[in-house]
Amino acid sequence: MLNDLLNILSSRKSSATVFNQYTKKDVLNNLKLYLEYLVQSKPKTLLVGEAPGHLGCTITGIPFTSGDILMNSKHEFFVKNRKYFKLEKTLHENTATSFWSVFENQKSLPIIWNAFPFHPHMKDNLSSNRTPSKNEIEEGKEYLIMLDKIFNPKILIGIGR
Repeated sequence: MLNDLLNILSSRKSSATVFNQYTKKDVLNNLKLYLEYLVQSKPKTLLVGEAPGHLGCTITGIPFTSGDILMNSKHEFFVKNRKYFKLEKTLHENTATSFWSVFENQKSLPIIWNAFPFHPHMKDNLSSNRTPSKNEIEEGKEYLIMLDKIFNPKILIGIGR
């Protein structure tokens, strides 16, 4: 089931207003490492944000996670997998820093995801962020349903919009 999700994510086409970071093998691999860690830890909480930003998940593949967090966080997940992560660049991102300041010292992690798992941006401007459209949020439900089948979370919490 996990491999099905990864295959579907990686096959979605980018457009002039949506970038699919998961077409990049290294980014997809980072997400795979994260999801495999979660499968082993069996979290019961799903935190859902809006969409990946251009400085965080778009580069790392892991929601609410910047390259700076990936390479410097002391959380067990990052320490254990650091040698396997691949990044084009390591950037600082404020939302990721705030988010991980809460979870840095927590033994277990929640499932972290986005309502629309791809990067919505202004037309032909990958360095911008925009709110996902209604259709994009509808598309995102498909991936959330797959996550629900994989993890069967008991608690769902929305973050942001």
